[in-house]
Amino acid sequence: MHTSTKNRIQLLQKFINRYLSRWYIKYGKNVTGVRVDKKRIGKKSQNYYSIVFNVVKKVKKKDLPKKQIIPKHFNVVIENNKKKKIKTDVRQTGEFKLHSGIMDVVRDGRNGNAGSLGLFLKDRSDNVFGLTNYHVAAETLFHRHIFSYDVTSGDPRHDVVVGESICRLHIGTFEPDLDAALIFLGSGINITNELPGGDYVNNSSFIDGPIPVTIRGKMVSLYLPSQGGRIDMHIEDHQAPLSYGPVEFKALVTVNRCSDGGDSGSLVLGNKNMVIGIVLGGDDDFTYIVPYYKIYDFFPLDIA
Repeated sequence: MHTSTKNRIQLLQKFINRYLSRWYIKYGKNVTGVRVDKKRIGKKSQNYYSIVFNVVKKVKKKDLPKKQIIPKHFNVVIENNKKKKIKTDVRQTGEFKLHSGIMDVVRDGRNGNAGSLGLFLKDRSDNVFGLTNYHVAAETLFHRHIFSYDVTSGDPRHDVVVGESICRLHIGTFEPDLDAALIFLGSGINITNELPGGDYVNNSSFIDGPIPVTIRGKMVSLYLPSQGGRIDMHIEDHQAPLSYGPVEFKALVTVNRCSDGGDSGSLVLGNKNMVIGIVLGGDDDFTYIVPYYKIYDFFPLDIA
């Protein structure tokens, strides 16, 4: 991706972030998200980026109140303080079918700091689990310097809120090169890892480890609540070190800083929607990602 294209996407994303809250109010509950993506005419993607509004259901303009009609374009300052007309796109994505989904807010109890649900996993008994960070799902334990949990070993029940539902922590750990937890969501749930926009996570394979150096410079997609959805970034490092608290991470994947509070646990995908990992956190320069193969080594479950 050329630098000018990358810069334009970032500027459009900043524009969206600035107005997102008021757009939700102005255009109504039918709007479920706004993101940057290439304009589509029919099923064909164009060679320019637009501001895409995801809606539960498309409604004809004549059936909408005038104030709820999404304009054909927005005037956005792109470069040299000059405004450019950026076209919009409206895509019908429908509602989530269950109480939780990718990018749902996860908290340790009602008062914990927000994190994100990254991925649905299943065991051989058809139990469904949500994947996030241990420091999110077990925040109170983490601050008490309890860095592992396993309900199957007799640890007391630990409640975790996913969306508006009270669930329970199943297993988790915070150790060198791994910060991950599974939240038990239910048994026999018919669920898939549907992405905002209607596509699906590749559930047949993932990038195995160790992560090869050839992944540097490749594009990955991060699904970040702070960005209102998907943002595409280039991988900067495949084995980044990080010293934090009681552990030292030695082989994290990094992209340029794009995450913020509440993004921990967010899903990161590569080419053909193959799972790369989940967001750990960030500093002033980089966003750090826990590679999924490390998670799979600890939680060898199927991607739903």
